[in-house]
Amino acid sequence: MQATVKRETACWGDVQHVHGLPSLQSETVWHRSNRDQDADYIRTAWLEVEQLPESRYESPLFVVRARDQWIRKGGKYAGTVEVSWFESGTFDRLCDAQLFGDWAIERWHQAGTFGASGMELQLGLDENGNPTA
Repeated sequence: MQATVKRETACWGDVQHVHGLPSLQSETVWHRSNRDQDADYIRTAWLEVEQLPESRYESPLFVVRARDQWIRKGGKYAGTVEVSWFESGTFDRLCDAQLFGDWAIERWHQAGTFGASGMELQLGLDENGNPTA
C-alpha cells in the first residue's frame, strides 16, 4: 500500500503543451494549518503556470494561477468545499513564473492567502469552482 504524501511545497510536473503552448502544474500542496488536528478546515492548493497566447516584444508571457481550496471538517456543513482562484501578473520566462509560484506558496502559508503575494482574486467562477474567463 502506498502512503499519501502531503507536501507543503510545490512538486511540479513535466512541462505539457496544451494547444501548442507550454504549461506546468503542481501536485496538491497542503497548507501548514493542516498540522493542527483541531483545525476547522482542510486547506489545499494547486498551481499552474501557463503561457498566454499573446506576447510582449516578441517574447512569450506566462501567468501563474492558484486554486485555494477549503474543506470543512466538521459540523452541519462537514465536507463543504470552498474554492478561490488567484492569478499573478505576467512573466517573460516559464522558470520565473515557476519560482514566483514557489514563493507565492510560502506567502500563502504565512498570510493565509495568495493575495499576500500580489496575486489577484478571480471572481468569475462556474458552478464547479473553476474560472470562467
